[in-house]
Amino acid sequence: MRCEFEVNVAALETGRTYEGNVEFAIGRAYPQPTVLEVRFALRAYRDAQEWPFQFTAEYLGRFEADAANIPALHAFAKYNAIAMLVPYARELASTITARAGFPAMLLGPVNVQELVDQADSQATAAG
Repeated sequence: MRCEFEVNVAALETGRTYEGNVEFAIGRAYPQPTVLEVRFALRAYRDAQEWPFQFTAEYLGRFEADAANIPALHAFAKYNAIAMLVPYARELASTITARAGFPAMLLGPVNVQELVDQADSQATAAG
C-alpha cells in the first residue's frame, strides 16, 4: 500500500465541501504463472490548484494458486481480485481526509465490472 496526501494551504476555505475529481486506475500482472498481482489506485484532486489537498492511494493485492488451479486464478483476476481492494481504498479516503481536518471524503459504490471493462477496452485499443 502506498499513500500520499498533500495539503494546499492557499486553497483552504472554511465551510466548503469538496466533491468530484476522483479517478481510479487498475492493473493486473502475473509475475509467475501461479501468482496474480492486482493494483487498485485512487487519485483525488490530482493537479488541481483550487483544491485544498491532493490524495493518492495505491493498493497491491497478491494472490497465489497451485498449478492445478491456474484457470480459476485467471477467472478470479477478472473482477473479484480488484473488487476485494476497493473497500480498503474507500475507507482510507474517508479516514485520512477526516483526520486531516477536512470533511470526510465519502466515495460512493464503485462499479468494478464497469471499471475493469473500460480499462481492458483502453488497453486493447492502445495495442
